[in-house]
Amino acid sequence: MSSQRIETEIQAGHEVDVWGGQKSSNEHASSSKPYYDLMVIVPAASSEQSRRNAIRRNWDEYVDSNGICKKCGSNRTSKLLFLVPQADDEEMRKEIAEKTDIAVLAGLTKEMDFYRNLTAKVKNSIRYVVRNFRFALLLKVDTDSYIFLDRLLNLAEKSDMFRSADDTRPGIYAGKFFLDAQPVEVEGSRWRDTEYRRLTGMHTFPTYACGAGYMMSPSLAKYISHQQDAMEMALKQNRNDDEDDDHWTSMPQLQDLVNEDVSVGFWLQPIVHHKVHLPVAPFALGCTDKSQVIDHHVKEKLFDLRAKAIHANGDPCSGDDVARESDLEAREGLEVDRQSTHR
Repeated sequence: MSSQRIETEIQAGHEVDVWGGQKSSNEHASSSKPYYDLMVIVPAASSEQSRRNAIRRNWDEYVDSNGICKKCGSNRTSKLLFLVPQADDEEMRKEIAEKTDIAVLAGLTKEMDFYRNLTAKVKNSIRYVVRNFRFALLLKVDTDSYIFLDRLLNLAEKSDMFRSADDTRPGIYAGKFFLDAQPVEVEGSRWRDTEYRRLTGMHTFPTYACGAGYMMSPSLAKYISHQQDAMEMALKQNRNDDEDDDHWTSMPQLQDLVNEDVSVGFWLQPIVHHKVHLPVAPFALGCTDKSQVIDHHVKEKLFDLRAKAIHANGDPCSGDDVARESDLEAREGLEVDRQSTHR
């Protein structure tokens, strides 16, 4: 936003980070911020309450009140957090008041909350968690991404992904990476991007992790967050300086691209980091291929069936109903993918 508000608001009992706002009070005492080994952020639209509840039902089967995965054989703590626009109806305000897993990006209105603005939403979601939490690993997923939490924690442990804030090693950027991909410029495509080449002068995307689910170390998340803070401080100082004093100029800012996952890869491209492959399935394949740690494009019906399966048997893939629905959604997804490829 060109006219960013610099303030912190309190809404429905939760501290609310403002879209482009100043540091919250607990940023000045990092030890007071709650700590989780794994921080999971889910940028969501206000209209996706049903999806949020489907995610919660699975999360509650996996994680106890202390953030420990009950069925994972791990003592790592995890926190789920939805980032949403300002509440515009009573049902949304009630959810925010009653739940502890949701935060408002207060400068983001419902009218601004559309796919093409997802990059800014994700950037400010990362900024929110950096300011309000301490963590060893950050995971961003979509609302239709299913996390096999036991597999993910096990992979993160084996790959040495958990990093303390003072770890001097290069940060981890993990996901399903695309190399040498090119922007889609076909009319009518949801992912149409006619801006990338104009903005960057490049014909191919940087190596980037699929937006269905990617992870980063605290150092990389802080880099993205602090770039915005530095820009804001420069702008604020520039306003306070004498108009004739040209010592201060506008601080360069991170370029928002059309696709949020490409944007993250673009921002991190010049930063020293270590890439780690994360098995992310494009559809509901994780119950037939147990190497997958995230399924994408999962429908609410399958979310609910998997939650019931965990509750009954401790395994999201157990039972004939889960197998049938997983197979149906996978076949439907593959067919849609096949048709779009041949257009």
